[in-house]
Amino acid sequence: MTALFRNTIFMLLFNVFGRASGLIRYILLAHFLGETEFGVVYIAMAFAGISRNFIDGGLDNLVTRDGARRKDMLPTYTATALAIKSSLAVIFILFTLGYVNIGEFTPLERWTILVAVTFSGTISLTGVIRSGFSALERMEYVFYTHAPCRILALAYTFCALFFQLPLWAVVACMYSENVFWFALCFYFIHRFYRIADGSCSLRAAWAMLKESWPLAVYGFFNVLYLRMDALMLKWLVGSKSTGIYGYSNYLVEGVTLVVSGYIVAVFPVFSRLYPGHEERFRALYRQSLSVMLAIMLPAAIVLGGFAPVWSRLFQMLRPESNNAMAILLPVLAWTMVSAISNSFLISIFTARDRQRWLVVLLLIAVVLSFTTNYILIPRYSYIGAAVASLFSQYVLFIIMLLILRIRMNLVPPIARWLGIAACCFVAYGLSLLLPESLWLARPFVFGLLVPVILFGCGILGMKDIREFRALATENQPVPEDADAS
Repeated sequence: MTALFRNTIFMLLFNVFGRASGLIRYILLAHFLGETEFGVVYIAMAFAGISRNFIDGGLDNLVTRDGARRKDMLPTYTATALAIKSSLAVIFILFTLGYVNIGEFTPLERWTILVAVTFSGTISLTGVIRSGFSALERMEYVFYTHAPCRILALAYTFCALFFQLPLWAVVACMYSENVFWFALCFYFIHRFYRIADGSCSLRAAWAMLKESWPLAVYGFFNVLYLRMDALMLKWLVGSKSTGIYGYSNYLVEGVTLVVSGYIVAVFPVFSRLYPGHEERFRALYRQSLSVMLAIMLPAAIVLGGFAPVWSRLFQMLRPESNNAMAILLPVLAWTMVSAISNSFLISIFTARDRQRWLVVLLLIAVVLSFTTNYILIPRYSYIGAAVASLFSQYVLFIIMLLILRIRMNLVPPIARWLGIAACCFVAYGLSLLLPESLWLARPFVFGLLVPVILFGCGILGMKDIREFRALATENQPVPEDADAS
């Protein structure tokens, strides 16, 4: 088994376990919290996401990329990144403290946001060590260390909700896993290298910041762009609408993180292939886009095409809820396809040392997202936020795809995309033939039909697996049809 396949499996397990436990957490939150309370927690999570990406400073991808090329420098990269992130964490916590005190937030919202932002600093530090495991291509340690921490945090969260503790205490229990996870990762990374052996200095820190600042600016504005819908909903229409929106978007984000495991696993491989193995890089790029669409499109149809199914299940959990999920999920599910594709394309820009492109692209996306949200939210509330996200994500995707095609000669597999889409919609049509009494079985029948049709029609098969192994393993020849789109 190649490192890519092993790491993909472990990152898939990591993300599947994380999303399964996240689903349990979602059910707990939806059951115990009303729409307004859920909205407050969702806003706090949005601030935590922005905080994490500000603190990350683009350093995680840098440690993974350069560490994969020079493993002897990993102690220095890790120690320096930890020192930089600790400083950035203090800066953002102080900024948040000032912002929530001058903004229109209730005392409960202030405390909940501050707790979420403080704990996000720990997950950012953990990201440095995770990047070390990624550079070493030993992602199994990411999974082994995370699982017990998530289970413990779930137990704490249930207790906090059951005993009706304040929302800031609930958020503290939710994010307590970050502290435990950092401790475990810090312990196990020393099986491979000692962080203390790294030479952390101002010169090294400046060198890393100079290299990573485009990723830092991009990462911060990217998560601001992704969370802009929630922030503007709170600003323009209040926490209740944010909570209604969060019920649907939380599910979509969960599926997004499951699929993104492949991106984490394949990024070190792309970093090694460029420069020096351009043909293999291009072939792996095309294969990756094909396989990812074969995963993302069925996932989007399961969420969006069968939205009435999930809406009916949600109303069993919260009988007083409205039918917004049936409308929101289709829009957000299609947004997910472009969001994951954009994450993959971002990793391609980074692997090819073209991260400065990302800053300009994202600034355009932020302006576009702010404008569309500002126009649509006052008129259509959470539906407007979903449509604005869909529009801006696809504009960003098309622009990045064109730049990669024109400037770097990376050709997308358009013909295979069309074949995958056709197979998925045939499977969807067949699943709808089931009688209405079997409404709950339709998504599962669809999930069984998709791989059968894809492999039966020859769109994907064992040949693709063999090509993946050849492309991801160094010193292997490029497949004969590697240039085919």
